[in-house]
Amino acid sequence: MMFKQYQVSAALKGKIISVFAGNTRIYITVFALLFAVSCASSTDSGKNMPLIEGFEADLGRETVLLDEEVVAALLIDSDEENFVYTFNAELLSDGGIDLKKGEIMLLANKALRRITSVSESGGQLIVETEFAALNEAFENAIIESSQYFDFRQMDRSKIFLEYGGKMLPPNVAAKDDDSGQTKWEYKFGDFTIEGTLNSKTDEAKIALLVKYQTGDVSGAMLSELTLKGFENDTRIRITDHKTESFRFNNSGLEGKLDMRFVFAGGRSAEESWAPPMPAIILPFTVGVVPFTLRIGPVFVYKIELGADGTAQFETSFSFSGGMGVQVDGTNFTPLLEGGIRNPAYEQAVGNAAGFGGTVSGQYGIALPSVTLSAFGEAIVPYLNQEFYLGASYTFPTCTKLWSRYEINAGVKMKMFGLLNLNFRQNLVKDTMHDYRSDGCPPGKIFDDIPLIYISDYYSPESYSLPYLEIR
Repeated sequence: MMFKQYQVSAALKGKIISVFAGNTRIYITVFALLFAVSCASSTDSGKNMPLIEGFEADLGRETVLLDEEVVAALLIDSDEENFVYTFNAELLSDGGIDLKKGEIMLLANKALRRITSVSESGGQLIVETEFAALNEAFENAIIESSQYFDFRQMDRSKIFLEYGGKMLPPNVAAKDDDSGQTKWEYKFGDFTIEGTLNSKTDEAKIALLVKYQTGDVSGAMLSELTLKGFENDTRIRITDHKTESFRFNNSGLEGKLDMRFVFAGGRSAEESWAPPMPAIILPFTVGVVPFTLRIGPVFVYKIELGADGTAQFETSFSFSGGMGVQVDGTNFTPLLEGGIRNPAYEQAVGNAAGFGGTVSGQYGIALPSVTLSAFGEAIVPYLNQEFYLGASYTFPTCTKLWSRYEINAGVKMKMFGLLNLNFRQNLVKDTMHDYRSDGCPPGKIFDDIPLIYISDYYSPESYSLPYLEIR
């Protein structure tokens, strides 16, 4: 069984200089020997890839691995939207690198794709590709990462406001570059979003203010969040091109959430929105596999107010513990540690009022909302700890207040070749607070109230997974 692994030889490496002539990039070798290509065979003693901490793997017979130096030297352009890669054809030929249709191309720490076509034009080799899974590329693999994410070490260039599939950078300059503070202020139609994220200490402090003003309707939603550093444990095991297990766990989660909303005036029509939220992007690499961990809050609201209606509510939650998922073969197991199932809850204060109609305000936030991807492909589209507040008033004189707590997860095992393991699951559901005034009819408080769910509004593609019932 033969595989191909291409590296730039340290002894014979030529110095490559990139120069520009118009729009054409030309690579010039300073030494006569550009580089030497080292190839190995799976029949060699030991593993066929260098031993790296947390990473041990045998490449599949169809896999072609180009290490980072080769990619940097030979790759001219990569179209990440259409997954088309353009190489310098002459340098590929000089290095003895032959890319063929049907092979799996593994660009170390960059891309994993199956080649669908190879064409040459004007000295460039154009490689078109399609999806390839990790278990197709590796015959055997143990991929393990355990690391502590300290927000003090966070790269502020990796902090964005996420909206409509786009990453919006901070747009308010900090008074002090060493303050550890990042600021946003964006206006979207009738809404204004103001936010700060402070990471000077070993915790992230996020303040979010959403203001709504249109016609006779006004409102504000304020969230103040604190999240301490945490330990992430990610493990993948592949044997004979089959994914045996996957583990994604986040332990040591600890934080506090203060929530408040107030709405005044409005229309009978229902309003709902999922405003942009900060996203902290934490990339890490294990061997040749690039992962991206995204963490941040997700926020939604839904209101229905008459012209004279008002609704307000405020409360606080605190939590500690861990949450994650484990997949063994086709078996799914939630990983819930410590007090994550039962966060501490402070007494809520709120009311709703109006005349001759229904007043309803609901507000939900996920903290943390964690996602994991490899080679840009989502593995855990979301792992959410979700908090909800609600206040309603119906005439005559029935006021209801409630708060809810849930943990929800979405899993997509396409990257591991397990196409049937794509689902979402509710891991925890609890009513933290339930109040109704004496004028309310009997029955459960939620019987006549369509509840808000983050999955109804946020990231439809991620939340479109089929639902998996807990058994």
